[in-house]
Amino acid sequence: MNLFEIDELIKKSLTEDVNYFDLTTEAIIDNNMKSTAKLIAKQEGIIAGTFVFKRVFDLLGDIECNILLQDGTFIKSGDIICTLYGNTKTY
Repeated sequence: MNLFEIDELIKKSLTEDVNYFDLTTEAIIDNNMKSTAKLIAKQEGIIAGTFVFKRVFDLLGDIECNILLQDGTFIKSGDIICTLYGNTKTY
């Protein structure tokens, strides 16, 4: 699958998921608020799909996605797979 196809699939999925107005978010989250998040493994396994995961946030913009463990890496519960930092509303 090429990057154009991946991007189109991500955009279509995001449009289906986030094409609504969230009243609570708009009421309590400042437009300039920044947040940090961690993707933490719940169980052991092997990492896959990090490129697509990161690409989602690249397309959303205003969020830095730092992949810490690459595809094919064996993980255990509690391992930090990646960190995110950016605009809270974009999450």
